[in-house]
Amino acid sequence: MAVRSLREKSIRVRRITRKTLIKAKTRQKTKKSSRSARSLITSDLLKQNTRVIHILSTEKATLSAKKNKVKQNHSRTTIHDQVQISNESKQNHVNQSRRHRTDKPEQSHNINDENLALPNSPSEKSSLNHTHHAVPSLTTAFQFNQKKNQPKLSSPIKTSLSTRIKCSKKPSVYPIIEHPEEPLKKKKKKARVAPWKILLCSILSCLLLSGIILAIVIPLITRENGAQASVANSTSVCTASNHTTCSTTIYASSNSGFGSIPYWTFVSCCYIAPTVNQFTIDFISEADDGYWSIDDVSATQGNGELISNGGFEHGIANWTVIVSPNGTSSTTVDSSSNNQHSGMSYLYAASVNAPDHVKQTFTIIPGENVLISFWWQYTVMLGSGGGTNDLTVTLT
Repeated sequence: MAVRSLREKSIRVRRITRKTLIKAKTRQKTKKSSRSARSLITSDLLKQNTRVIHILSTEKATLSAKKNKVKQNHSRTTIHDQVQISNESKQNHVNQSRRHRTDKPEQSHNINDENLALPNSPSEKSSLNHTHHAVPSLTTAFQFNQKKNQPKLSSPIKTSLSTRIKCSKKPSVYPIIEHPEEPLKKKKKKARVAPWKILLCSILSCLLLSGIILAIVIPLITRENGAQASVANSTSVCTASNHTTCSTTIYASSNSGFGSIPYWTFVSCCYIAPTVNQFTIDFISEADDGYWSIDDVSATQGNGELISNGGFEHGIANWTVIVSPNGTSSTTVDSSSNNQHSGMSYLYAASVNAPDHVKQTFTIIPGENVLISFWWQYTVMLGSGGGTNDLTVTLT
């Protein structure tokens, strides 16, 4: 029994689940169908609206066209009736005047007055009033049609108005040629330039070019001449004919310590067109019994003085002092003994047993002559002069 009850319960559950699934599927289908139906309805409504709008616009256009046709027909009929009535009234007036002439021939000379006089009978008055009110002038008819914006009048008026309207309208694309028969204007020929003007322009251009060339070339020539003049001046600082030529050893003196030389001695030489960029002047001195005095060392070229502190006025600045290993040097700058050649000081060079070196390196211009010079003096300290006393000046 329990097993049957369980089976029945499971069957019921399956049935309920199937029903629920079927209901869900049907709901989904109904939702989809409703959506599609809504979309179809909306599309149909849009199509109907567009059709209605199109029909309304076409109906409005047709109604406006019908109204315009009715107005035109009405205006034509009114104008035609007015012209007929005016013609009938004119004929009636002529007939009346003829009757008056036949009835009263003696009053023929007063026809105009009778025509202008008012009629006595009421029928004539009514006819005249009818004709007066029914026959408007052409100007009034034209004004009436202008107010209603109907330019179509009788045939002559219609043609004149149409021609005026056509003339007044401007073309949208192509311009109106007022005088098509007139030939097109010929293009203006270019005026020929006179030959003298061409010659003048060519001469002026040549002068300008020559001036520009001269302005460029003359400074270059002057610079070259200046350089040549400077070279000439530099070479004229010293020459081989006026000065001795310098060698590696400018001056050499040995065993000069046997006696003092109380005066300053000048030494100079000319180095002809050197090919190097630098020179080193070296004063090598050894004095066992005295000392060497050196002052006013100079090396000149076209640019001026090349050696700095050649008078030793600033001490030993710009100079290099090298003492030999076995020597005892007392080389210094003296500015107190009043023994200088010029200025306030000089070089006091003394070294025992071995020489010392006082040297300086200076820059030169290759190819230009260099004038080298200095002043020297020797002084014995003990007076016997038994030692070695040498001075050598080299240029390397």
